Amino acid sequence: AGPTVGEQPLKGIHFDRGFVAPDAIGHRSLAVNLSDLAAMGARPRAALLSLVLPDALEVAVIDGLLDGMLALAEAHRIAVIGGNISRSPGPLVVDVTATGTVRRRRILTRAGARPGDLVYVTGAIGDALVGLKSLQRGGSRALAEQERRYLRPEPRVRTGLVLAGNRAASACMDLSDGLADAARQIAEASQVG
Repeated sequence: AGPTVGEQPLKGIHFDRGFVAPDAIGHRSLAVNLSDLAAMGARPRAALLSLVLPDALEVAVIDGLLDGMLALAEAHRIAVIGGNISRSPGPLVVDVTATGTVRRRRILTRAGARPGDLVYVTGAIGDALVGLKSLQRGGSRALAEQERRYLRPEPRVRTGLVLAGNRAASACMDLSDGLADAARQIAEASQVG
């Protein structure tokens, strides 16, 4: 049945090839890393890609995955500079490490929040989850935008650079795990309530 953690199967934790096209897998795998850099106010510079490929994986899937990743890398003017490829009898594994630069005094961390700060969010909270649920049910024209937000999330790189450059934020965090979790982590790191 495949690897498990407790009773939960590992298949499809970050993507399900049943409804996520290879280019979207490539896009998503880089986008989540760029989003983390954006939340720190960093300018993305380079990415490393490691792939663990099942023996039966078609070359077209690998090509599509790379196409999606390289298109997003080009859009943000970063280079995919290396990585590793290995084989496995298990599932497809895509591992990306992105690097970036930011001036020391402009780094946005989770630890800078102060009492009285306001909380701002870019984008539409919950759209990607709605898109995921729609795709799991076979997709819907009515939810095409939410599905796109799940399949091809847009990292807020420019926003992060502006916030860091103008020192307009005291603390920052990517919301990939939800607003409530981010607020808790920022409050904890900043020692505020």
